[in-house]
Amino acid sequence: MGLIHLYPDMITYGVMIKGFCNAGRLDDACALFKVMKGHGCFPNVVVYSTFLDGVRRFGSLEVALDLLQGMENEGGDCSPNVVTYTSLIQGFCEKSRTLEALQILDRMVASGCSPNRVTVSILIKGLCTEGHLEEAYKLIDKVVAGGSVSDGECYSSLVVSLLRIKKLEEAEKLFRGMLASAMKPDGLASSTMSL
Repeated sequence: MGLIHLYPDMITYGVMIKGFCNAGRLDDACALFKVMKGHGCFPNVVVYSTFLDGVRRFGSLEVALDLLQGMENEGGDCSPNVVTYTSLIQGFCEKSRTLEALQILDRMVASGCSPNRVTVSILIKGLCTEGHLEEAYKLIDKVVAGGSVSDGECYSSLVVSLLRIKKLEEAEKLFRGMLASAMKPDGLASSTMSL
């Protein structure tokens, strides 16, 4: 495109980077990311987050952490958002590194970005899968106190995660406790407990 003095815009670069990442072609995505900057089209949080997600899925979590650091240092339109942090948290949880994922959550909150239900569900699932049930309960207390996710949403995720790891009695006890305290379980927790 450069031969006729036309260059891709932010959307075109973003779509191409996502395509390369989805195909596992990180070298091509990285090269395009650099070319993009060379053409004066500086990536925003969406493009950065897309690239970071590809790197964490097909590359290295450490490189993804470096990208996150770059985003945090750059700030402005590149400041990481809940999607960025949640993607990296998911990567650590998928690699059975959930306690490290909790450090990313702390970093997220310290930067002024609140976790959402997806973030918390990923962490609860990871903690339960790795046998860190006490940490899961502590996480819920911390997140509910922060106000970004309700106790019903958090405990519903915990019920489902407990069922996944075959802690049936604890899941049932928690579910009954939710009902007794007028906490409304979500549809997934309710339907799995009724099976």
